[in-house]
Amino acid sequence: MKKLLLIGLVLLFPISCGSFKSGLTIPANQTFVLGELNAKNYSAELSNVSELKILVSIQSKTSGQILNELELEPNQKIKVFIGKDEVAYFKNDNEQAVKVNVVLNKGVEGMRYIKEN
Repeated sequence: MKKLLLIGLVLLFPISCGSFKSGLTIPANQTFVLGELNAKNYSAELSNVSELKILVSIQSKTSGQILNELELEPNQKIKVFIGKDEVAYFKNDNEQAVKVNVVLNKGVEGMRYIKEN
């Protein structure tokens, strides 16, 4: 019985410690917002798999102040840490859609698109 329980725990452990991977497509002239409803710190590994750059900014939820801003170049891969009081914005100012692979270390709540004028 103990062996069976141990085997069950070993099999469940990798599932519970997994990350969340997603291919994110940001349409032309739109911004993707990540983590508006999130209440925990998390990290995101971003990989721009398109031929166009995008702007990634981390902003305070309360003041809207930009805390960190960077350009994610084509074929560039970076890791960012986002606090529970922060929101990530992925802004695509290009005339074509941009694709970014995102690996999150945990589930993140609150995602949406914003159409630019």
